[in-house]
Amino acid sequence: MALPTRLVPSPPSETTRYEPALQRVVPDFVKITPGLFSFVTEAEPPYLPEGWTMHVQAEGKPYYACETSPRVVTEDDVAHPDIRGKVLRAIDAVREEMAIQNVSLPDSAELCLRIKPDAPEDDDFRAQEVCEYYFADHAAHVVWWLHEVDSETVLFDMGIVSESHLRMGLESQYWSHIEQFSAHRIERLHLAIDELIAVFVHGEADQRTSMTSCFPYTSDQCKHFIRILGNANTFPQQTTGLTVIARMWCNIATHRFQTMYGQCSARLDRHQRILEDSPNPQRGMLFGAASRLLFNIPAQYAAKFDHMYTDGIIYGYVFRDFLCETANVLFTISPRASPELAAASLLCCALAIATALALMSRHTNRRTYTAGQAQPICATSSQEDNARLAIAWAFPRAAFLWAAALATLQAPLFVARAFGLEALAGVLVFAFLVSRPWVRWALDARAWWSNFTSKPEAEVEEAGDIKSPSEMVRQHAKHGKAGSDSVTEATFA
Repeated sequence: MALPTRLVPSPPSETTRYEPALQRVVPDFVKITPGLFSFVTEAEPPYLPEGWTMHVQAEGKPYYACETSPRVVTEDDVAHPDIRGKVLRAIDAVREEMAIQNVSLPDSAELCLRIKPDAPEDDDFRAQEVCEYYFADHAAHVVWWLHEVDSETVLFDMGIVSESHLRMGLESQYWSHIEQFSAHRIERLHLAIDELIAVFVHGEADQRTSMTSCFPYTSDQCKHFIRILGNANTFPQQTTGLTVIARMWCNIATHRFQTMYGQCSARLDRHQRILEDSPNPQRGMLFGAASRLLFNIPAQYAAKFDHMYTDGIIYGYVFRDFLCETANVLFTISPRASPELAAASLLCCALAIATALALMSRHTNRRTYTAGQAQPICATSSQEDNARLAIAWAFPRAAFLWAAALATLQAPLFVARAFGLEALAGVLVFAFLVSRPWVRWALDARAWWSNFTSKPEAEVEEAGDIKSPSEMVRQHAKHGKAGSDSVTEATFA
């Protein structure tokens, strides 16, 4: 006797398609019969219930669609008798729930079902078949459910400030659904490709004219996406073109949801904090003392970390650019002047190299991280006000500066010991007079020190991806494969 079906609301981003396969295949060698797949003989197609058709999404995942009422799509293999029975029982359960609630489906609605392979551990569910579901509305561009749902369970744990803000989050989930099921009912979709291309044109201009743009992609990436979307627009009725368009709309909608696009409190600057409970870092006296000892470099790194992870949002391109910063360590030393200074300089240099190598070995694989992958790292550091991470990143550069400073002291000491203090004073006066006009012409002392100890923000101006539903779809699966990113990266990125 079949078990009763329990319907569980679930968003499109909770797909398990990117999780490791529950049953792995074992390829084997077979005999190829004469004329197979030719006019002589055809392989027997798998049996499907009436009204069901099989389609293949652009990435290669097959799924099934049924043009009954309600229209249904599922990735579960309805050609398998046991799974087919569970899917049909789930459809009956949805119809019963609709009758109880007196819900009349619009013609633009589509039901998506996901049969759970294992029953939950809760004893109340052991005697039930569990099926996750949601409805996608192709006219309103949103997803919805028959049951009441908490927004935190379907919208990436992000709070809601208004109904229009909520709608933007549901729209991002709708485009995630279209990306996953893109090979049928293509003619019924409104893709708004021209509007999407215009969004990326504005994004490119915004990135090229603003150092702290909130757009989730760099100007170069925008240029490539404009070209890609222009090409996809030439064949929008193809599965591949539709998948590209849906994925990019998914990323943009998620980015807008995370930056509160259209709200009075919309985030217009990447460094802007708009949440009431946004933390105000208090790093304490110990950090201040350590920062001064290390040429104030930890404070500069802490500020970078604060800007990089604002209101729980991380932009993937900022994180990657930060990890890719490099510096050449060049110094000279004269051992004849002062063995003590030479030893101290060598020690600082060794510490700089050792700590730099330690950071490289720890973070070298993170240079290609998406926003979704970088978010846990920044979240953990943010809980400590970024103090420990700032000192760790600042130490190699500060140690090199100490090594360079100690090595530089070798020159005046050598002159003093070889020719006397009078010669040293003459050399210092001559050096001051020669260098003063050049220093005044080139840059003032404060700008010189700032440029010497930190990388100008202008060099970190280009923008990149964020955490997006396409990425979160994969993140929910195994925190790995990148799609788009939350968006904000807006991670989703």
